[in-house]
Amino acid sequence: MTRDREARHERRAGVSDLVVVGVPWNSDELETAARAARDLGLRLVVADTAGNLARLAPSAAFGQLAVPAMTPAALAAAIAASGARWVVSITTMRLELAARVREALGMPGNPGAVEATVGDKLLTRARLAQAGLTRVRHWGVARAQVAAVVRDLPLPVVIKPRTLAGSNGVRLLRAPGDLADALRSYAADAGDVLIEQYLAGAEVSVEGLVTDGALTVFAVTDKVNTGPPYFQETGHVMPSRLAAARLGEIGRYLQDVVTALGIVTAPVHAEVKLLGDRVELVEVHTRYGGGNIVALLAHSAGVDAFGAYFAAVTGAAPPPTRAEPEQTWGVGFFTARVGRELRWRSFGLPHPGAVVAIDLDRRRAPKLEEFRGVRVRYWRAGHALFCSRSYQEVYENVTAMAAAMSDD
Repeated sequence: MTRDREARHERRAGVSDLVVVGVPWNSDELETAARAARDLGLRLVVADTAGNLARLAPSAAFGQLAVPAMTPAALAAAIAASGARWVVSITTMRLELAARVREALGMPGNPGAVEATVGDKLLTRARLAQAGLTRVRHWGVARAQVAAVVRDLPLPVVIKPRTLAGSNGVRLLRAPGDLADALRSYAADAGDVLIEQYLAGAEVSVEGLVTDGALTVFAVTDKVNTGPPYFQETGHVMPSRLAAARLGEIGRYLQDVVTALGIVTAPVHAEVKLLGDRVELVEVHTRYGGGNIVALLAHSAGVDAFGAYFAAVTGAAPPPTRAEPEQTWGVGFFTARVGRELRWRSFGLPHPGAVVAIDLDRRRAPKLEEFRGVRVRYWRAGHALFCSRSYQEVYENVTAMAAAMSDD
């Protein structure tokens, strides 16, 4: 029995609070997570500073725990005093912090060192290279030295932040003249960036759950994006058509990745390239994908993603996977450039019968324009949800939304 499994077994008796460290980016996901916790007999509590908690709309679905500072010591003290038994995070920037709190309190879950490695794309790439799981050439470069380094590299390459997600700061460099535009996304004090060899090929995302080191793949998603040079995501289609013939290969490869990185118990959101001779990791996160991925998992695969994760953490019986009709689900995003108003060329869709729901409000604004020295290029004002027995209908609706985006 592993240490994680032993710790879960010791704590299973009785109903307990499950603490989520950090107000998530998407409050809808918080409501979904709270319902999943309740179904397992848990009460979800969000721990953050009073100022951050004030941004949440009042809800009976979850509790709140105000802390004086978002540090391991302050959080550990407050959580210990509350009597909570479980600590997780569902937002990228708080995953390592939650791990440090678990270590301070002797709770099971991914170690802080693992979260630090997974949260840093350069460290991830280096660890996988040591394990023979990536052939991508890569360089960690100080922001001030990027121009000098790129001059001596074989192009094309991709520049990206060592942390962050959502394609923020990502830029393809095909020629030296592309560098000036790429660096406009980075403040002078942005710190190191990652430069990687660019590999052409189909890219898909994978959602799964690691429990005691073993990976279960829930679904693979076809990604729709703006293409080069920014690769900004404009929608998802699930289940994947591109990966249908390679699911076993993808699962085996990602199990090797999980093992090499030391991931113990956590969700996994991985983006991979499907190359002719192999599967190659683009990046991996120990949380589920954003952009309505959790909802797509419920609709397309019948998976209660948060319920499965919380059950793995606490040792509860996992929620059953619901049998679903063979349908394709997808989501398209209403996106705009940060600093510009939302404008669309057309709201017409080729398959209106595949529309399930639309959420759009032009009065919304970006939640932030810069984070850790990286300027955000695009923001989402809403989304449209699609479903059809025809993959092509869903895919064409998603791509039509991307084509309607005004990027002037």
